[in-house]
Amino acid sequence: MAVNEFESCLLKIESADPTARQEAVLDLRRFPEPRALAVLQSLANDADPVVRDFAAEGASGLARAGVRLRRAAEEPLREVVSLESPLEVADEVFCIFRRNAAAIMAAALLAGTVKLLVGGIFLLSPFLFDSVRPLEDSLTGMGPFLVIIHQLVFRPFAWLTVGRAFMAGFPDPAVRQQSRVVWQSWEYWAFLPANLVQAIPVCAAAVVMLMPGRPDDLILLRTAALIFLAWFAYASIALLPMQLVHSGRSAEAVGHALRFYWSRGKAVRSLMPTFLLYLGLLYLLLFLNFRMFWPIDLSFTVIQSIGCILVADVLLDPFWIGFRILVTRLVGEREA
Repeated sequence: MAVNEFESCLLKIESADPTARQEAVLDLRRFPEPRALAVLQSLANDADPVVRDFAAEGASGLARAGVRLRRAAEEPLREVVSLESPLEVADEVFCIFRRNAAAIMAAALLAGTVKLLVGGIFLLSPFLFDSVRPLEDSLTGMGPFLVIIHQLVFRPFAWLTVGRAFMAGFPDPAVRQQSRVVWQSWEYWAFLPANLVQAIPVCAAAVVMLMPGRPDDLILLRTAALIFLAWFAYASIALLPMQLVHSGRSAEAVGHALRFYWSRGKAVRSLMPTFLLYLGLLYLLLFLNFRMFWPIDLSFTVIQSIGCILVADVLLDPFWIGFRILVTRLVGEREA
């Protein structure tokens, strides 16, 4: 039925009736397919200005929905997105997420079970504890240890589950096919060394940020830790995506990531700040909603805020993982 409707739209567009042509262009928006996008783009220079406007709006809407044109006829099954600006890359991350949102969020919730549990306890702490003191003491003593355990043990699992689910939303059939391969236990153990390279600097910075002491005495050290974290996030952006995609030895993934950093770092620098700004705004939005709608106990404000950040991190982690996979693939193909 859909084929007949599409052909009917084409017949109307080829007719001489202006009203029928305009209605047909509007109807094409209901077909989230590359062929509809191709027809709409071909009408960009139509003699009828109304048709041109409708076609431009329709093509823009389909593009935002994640529809992409196929490549030339000699490669009919491969769809590759060519993105240049930071806004386009950020938009593509959210488009890919929408294509497989249910599976991605299910994987994120599964991989973030521990963070959800701890965050939930912190959010409910006024109802569970009479005093905030035990929680503060536990956070000071156990916080760095928990961060280390999470980074070393749980992050490989998050990448194998959330990363594969995100890859299932790619427009490229080859990537989708790879995502459908069920990961096995040996892949987790192969992921650990590469993750260790990623985790050790993060854990060291977390220890500095959470170490007890007067804030005035630690401000320079903590500022340096934040700057180092920002640089390391940029320098290691391709490490875990390389390990995920190639599923090989970690030494090879580290080598690929180093070459990626030295040869393509400039392209990554142009894409990363805009996406981090978007991600930061999403964190802020979730935090503000928590402050507005969640019951706050003043004595538990810090603990509850940390709980909110932990829950938000579980919900937004797929976007960071997805961005790293997408940028590694896009920049790698563009520079190849």
